[in-house]
Amino acid sequence: MMSHMSRSQETDTEPSAIMDVAVNGGLLVWVKNEMSKGSSIGTGGGLIHNGTGGWDFNEYWYVTVYNPYGSGGFRRRTSEEAAGIPSAALEENPFFDPFANDKFHDPAFGSAEAAKYDEVSKVLAESLPALTFAAGSNPIQIFTTRNYDMMTLRNGWPESRTQPTVDPDFRGWRHSDIRNMAYLYTHKVFVEFVKLGGLDQ
Repeated sequence: MMSHMSRSQETDTEPSAIMDVAVNGGLLVWVKNEMSKGSSIGTGGGLIHNGTGGWDFNEYWYVTVYNPYGSGGFRRRTSEEAAGIPSAALEENPFFDPFANDKFHDPAFGSAEAAKYDEVSKVLAESLPALTFAAGSNPIQIFTTRNYDMMTLRNGWPESRTQPTVDPDFRGWRHSDIRNMAYLYTHKVFVEFVKLGGLDQ
Protein backbone atom coordinates (compact mmCIF):
# COMPACT_ATOMS: atom_id res chain seq x y z
CA MET A 1 0.00 0.00 0.00
CA MET A 2 1.04 3.59 -0.58
CA SER A 3 -0.26 7.12 -0.19
CA HIS A 4 -0.40 9.80 -2.87
CA MET A 5 -1.12 13.14 -1.23
CA SER A 6 -0.66 16.86 -1.79
CA ARG A 7 0.35 19.31 0.89
CA SER A 8 -1.44 22.05 -1.05
CA GLN A 9 -4.74 20.19 -0.92
CA GLU A 10 -7.25 22.83 0.13
CA THR A 11 -10.10 20.85 1.71
CA ASP A 12 -8.12 18.43 3.86
CA THR A 13 -5.42 20.64 5.37
CA GLU A 14 -5.82 20.90 9.12
CA PRO A 15 -6.92 24.36 10.34
CA SER A 16 -5.01 26.03 13.15
CA ALA A 17 -8.29 27.30 14.57
CA ILE A 18 -12.02 26.87 13.97
CA MET A 19 -12.25 30.39 12.56
CA ASP A 20 -9.82 29.41 9.79
CA VAL A 21 -12.71 27.71 8.04
CA ALA A 22 -14.95 30.76 8.19
CA VAL A 23 -12.38 33.27 6.97
CA ASN A 24 -10.91 31.14 4.17
CA GLY A 25 -14.03 30.81 2.06
CA GLY A 26 -14.50 27.09 2.50
CA LEU A 27 -10.85 26.05 2.57
CA LEU A 28 -10.21 23.42 5.27
CA VAL A 29 -13.94 22.72 5.43
CA TRP A 30 -13.56 18.91 5.26
CA VAL A 31 -11.46 18.83 8.39
CA LYS A 32 -13.75 21.14 10.33
CA ASN A 33 -16.83 19.18 9.35
CA GLU A 34 -15.45 15.70 9.92
CA MET A 35 -13.67 16.34 13.21
CA SER A 36 -16.48 18.29 14.87
CA LYS A 37 -19.35 15.95 14.06
CA GLY A 38 -21.22 14.81 17.15
CA SER A 39 -20.62 18.12 18.91
CA SER A 40 -23.02 21.03 19.23
CA ILE A 41 -21.94 24.61 18.60
CA GLY A 42 -21.30 24.94 22.34
CA THR A 43 -18.67 22.19 22.26
CA GLY A 44 -16.95 23.04 19.01
CA GLY A 45 -19.43 21.77 16.44
CA GLY A 46 -21.09 23.64 13.62
CA LEU A 47 -24.36 25.49 13.48
CA ILE A 48 -26.21 22.48 12.08
CA HIS A 49 -24.49 19.83 14.20
CA ASN A 50 -26.82 18.20 16.66
CA GLY A 51 -24.36 17.04 19.31
CA THR A 52 -25.52 13.44 19.39
CA GLY A 53 -23.23 10.45 19.50
CA GLY A 54 -20.23 12.62 20.17
CA TRP A 55 -18.95 14.54 23.18
CA ASP A 56 -21.89 16.60 24.38
CA PHE A 57 -22.73 15.71 27.96
CA ASN A 58 -26.10 14.15 28.71
CA GLU A 59 -27.91 16.51 31.08
CA TYR A 60 -29.61 13.51 32.67
CA TRP A 61 -26.46 13.08 34.76
CA TYR A 62 -26.09 16.71 35.79
CA VAL A 63 -26.01 17.40 39.53
CA THR A 64 -28.37 19.91 41.13
CA VAL A 65 -26.58 22.79 42.82
CA TYR A 66 -28.27 24.07 45.97
CA ASN A 67 -28.44 27.81 46.54
CA PRO A 68 -30.03 28.94 49.83
CA TYR A 69 -30.29 32.52 48.57
CA GLY A 70 -32.20 31.89 45.36
CA SER A 71 -32.74 29.45 42.56
CA GLY A 72 -30.13 26.77 42.22
CA GLY A 73 -28.67 25.35 39.05
CA PHE A 74 -26.95 22.37 37.55
CA ARG A 75 -23.39 21.28 36.95
CA ARG A 76 -21.63 18.40 35.29
CA ARG A 77 -20.39 15.57 37.45
CA THR A 78 -16.73 15.45 38.33
CA SER A 79 -14.73 12.51 37.00
CA GLU A 80 -14.89 10.92 40.45
CA GLU A 81 -18.67 11.26 40.58
CA ALA A 82 -19.03 9.94 37.04
CA ALA A 83 -16.89 6.90 37.86
CA GLY A 84 -19.45 5.91 40.50
CA ILE A 85 -22.33 5.56 38.05
CA PRO A 86 -23.25 1.86 37.64
CA SER A 87 -22.71 0.41 34.17
CA ALA A 88 -26.30 -0.79 34.03
CA ALA A 89 -27.50 2.78 34.56
CA LEU A 90 -25.29 4.02 31.72
CA GLU A 91 -26.84 1.46 29.38
CA GLU A 92 -30.18 3.14 29.95
CA ASN A 93 -28.89 6.72 30.01
CA PRO A 94 -25.45 7.24 28.40
CA PHE A 95 -23.11 9.76 29.99
CA PHE A 96 -22.80 11.57 26.66
CA ASP A 97 -25.78 12.57 24.56
CA PRO A 98 -27.20 9.50 22.83
CA PHE A 99 -27.93 9.31 19.12
CA ALA A 100 -30.96 11.26 17.93
CA ASN A 101 -32.65 8.01 16.87
CA ASP A 102 -33.75 6.64 20.24
CA LYS A 103 -34.41 3.21 18.75
CA PHE A 104 -30.64 2.62 18.75
CA HIS A 105 -30.82 2.47 22.54
CA ASP A 106 -33.84 0.20 22.73
CA PRO A 107 -32.83 -3.29 24.00
CA ALA A 108 -35.48 -4.90 21.80
CA PHE A 109 -35.07 -2.93 18.56
CA GLY A 110 -31.55 -1.46 18.71
CA SER A 111 -29.76 -4.11 16.63
CA ALA A 112 -32.43 -4.17 13.94
CA GLU A 113 -32.41 -0.37 13.68
CA ALA A 114 -28.62 -0.25 13.49
CA ALA A 115 -28.74 -2.77 10.63
CA LYS A 116 -30.68 -0.34 8.42
CA TYR A 117 -28.43 1.15 5.77
CA ASP A 118 -30.05 4.60 5.83
CA GLU A 119 -29.79 4.88 9.61
CA VAL A 120 -26.15 3.76 9.73
CA SER A 121 -25.28 6.18 6.93
CA LYS A 122 -26.96 9.04 8.79
CA VAL A 123 -25.02 8.28 11.96
CA LEU A 124 -21.70 8.09 10.08
CA ALA A 125 -22.46 11.33 8.26
CA GLU A 126 -23.70 13.38 11.21
CA SER A 127 -22.65 11.94 14.54
CA LEU A 128 -19.29 10.13 14.54
CA PRO A 129 -16.30 12.49 14.41
CA ALA A 130 -13.09 11.67 12.59
CA LEU A 131 -10.17 11.17 14.98
CA THR A 132 -7.32 11.91 12.57
CA PHE A 133 -6.62 14.43 9.84
CA ALA A 134 -7.29 13.43 6.25
CA ALA A 135 -4.61 11.52 4.38
CA GLY A 136 -5.22 13.68 1.31
CA SER A 137 -2.81 16.38 2.45
CA ASN A 138 -0.76 14.56 5.05
CA PRO A 139 1.73 11.69 4.86
CA ILE A 140 0.75 8.49 6.64
CA GLN A 141 3.48 7.93 9.21
CA ILE A 142 3.55 4.14 9.11
CA PHE A 143 4.04 4.25 5.31
CA THR A 144 7.43 5.97 5.81
CA THR A 145 8.95 5.94 2.28
CA ARG A 146 5.67 5.04 0.60
CA ASN A 147 4.22 8.57 0.80
CA TYR A 148 4.27 10.49 -2.48
CA ASP A 149 3.56 14.22 -2.71
CA MET A 150 1.86 14.79 -6.05
CA MET A 151 3.12 18.39 -6.07
CA THR A 152 6.55 16.95 -6.93
CA LEU A 153 5.10 15.02 -9.88
CA ARG A 154 3.56 17.92 -11.76
CA ASN A 155 4.65 18.47 -15.35
CA GLY A 156 4.34 22.23 -15.40
CA TRP A 157 0.99 23.81 -14.48
CA PRO A 158 -1.60 25.85 -16.40
CA GLU A 159 -0.86 29.56 -16.80
CA SER A 160 -4.25 30.36 -15.30
CA ARG A 161 -3.03 28.82 -12.03
CA THR A 162 0.50 30.21 -11.94
CA GLN A 163 0.17 33.89 -12.77
CA PRO A 164 1.41 36.33 -10.07
CA THR A 165 -2.14 37.62 -9.63
CA VAL A 166 -3.44 34.17 -8.67
CA ASP A 167 -4.01 33.54 -4.98
CA PRO A 168 -1.18 31.28 -3.67
CA ASP A 169 -3.80 28.86 -2.33
CA PHE A 170 -4.90 28.17 -5.91
CA ARG A 171 -1.46 27.55 -7.40
CA GLY A 172 -0.79 24.11 -5.95
CA TRP A 173 -2.26 20.67 -6.56
CA ARG A 174 -5.81 21.04 -5.29
CA HIS A 175 -8.60 18.61 -4.50
CA SER A 176 -9.66 16.67 -7.66
CA ASP A 177 -6.89 18.12 -9.84
CA ILE A 178 -5.94 14.58 -10.82
CA ARG A 179 -9.30 14.48 -12.59
CA ASN A 180 -9.76 18.13 -13.54
CA MET A 181 -6.30 18.88 -14.92
CA ALA A 182 -5.24 17.86 -18.42
CA TYR A 183 -3.14 14.70 -18.65
CA LEU A 184 -0.29 16.84 -19.97
CA TYR A 185 0.22 18.23 -16.47
CA THR A 186 -0.51 15.11 -14.40
CA HIS A 187 0.84 12.21 -16.45
CA LYS A 188 3.83 11.68 -14.14
CA VAL A 189 1.44 10.60 -11.37
CA PHE A 190 -0.12 7.96 -13.63
CA VAL A 191 3.33 6.76 -14.69
CA GLU A 192 4.16 6.42 -10.99
CA PHE A 193 0.95 4.39 -10.45
CA VAL A 194 1.98 1.98 -13.17
CA LYS A 195 5.56 1.66 -11.90
CA LEU A 196 4.65 1.18 -8.24
CA GLY A 197 1.83 -1.22 -9.02
CA GLY A 198 3.93 -3.34 -11.34
CA LEU A 199 1.37 -2.76 -14.06
CA ASP A 200 3.96 -2.46 -16.81
CA GLN A 201 4.79 -6.16 -16.76
